[in-house]
Amino acid sequence: YLAAATSVPQAKEAALRALILDPQLPEAHAALGLVLDTGEWDFYNAEKSLQRAIQLSPSYVYSHQWYAAVLLKTGRPDEALREAETAAQLDPLSPAALASVGWMNYYSHHFDQTLRIADDLRKEYPQYPDVCMLRADTMIAKQAFADAIRALAICAPEIKGTPLYLRSLAVAQGLSGDTFGATSTLNSMLAMRAQRPVSESSLAAVYANLNRPDESFY
Repeated sequence: YLAAATSVPQAKEAALRALILDPQLPEAHAALGLVLDTGEWDFYNAEKSLQRAIQLSPSYVYSHQWYAAVLLKTGRPDEALREAETAAQLDPLSPAALASVGWMNYYSHHFDQTLRIADDLRKEYPQYPDVCMLRADTMIAKQAFADAIRALAICAPEIKGTPLYLRSLAVAQGLSGDTFGATSTLNSMLAMRAQRPVSESSLAAVYANLNRPDESFY
């Protein structure tokens, strides 16, 4: 894990350098689109870069997968789902592509379909990191908080203790009424910031669900 202030400029510089070396390289356009999306929230230019990548190589899976995220953030969930499904069709053996379809369904509030995809992932790729997170966050959305905590309990070891894992755990604990457990998990997230980046939005989500709005906005 690297801090965004360090990693985003380096990633952008590398993508632009690749485009100088080969302006027709679809992977470079896609990489630039990803950086503009996740690192700079420049959705307009991210979309242009990813569209160019798809134009140059329609079969490049990541272009479709990353473009789906941009479409979702710009209020086009149906298009986002189609792009994610295209990525999964192009590489049916990719757990990441299938998970992307799951997340697009999740953010579109198609929770039952999301759970079916999570079950498919668990059968085929039981150790894939998104399996437990996809199921847990969907259970939280369905207000099945005990089920969410059980889903998190069987996460792969490399996922337990990560900031996103702790966020979902703290939210599930807080919404289930376990204020003590949620506060303890929140304190673990705060302590973690000395060693690795922890998303401010993750902390805000926990504070909000603990009914601490001032700290959530801060």
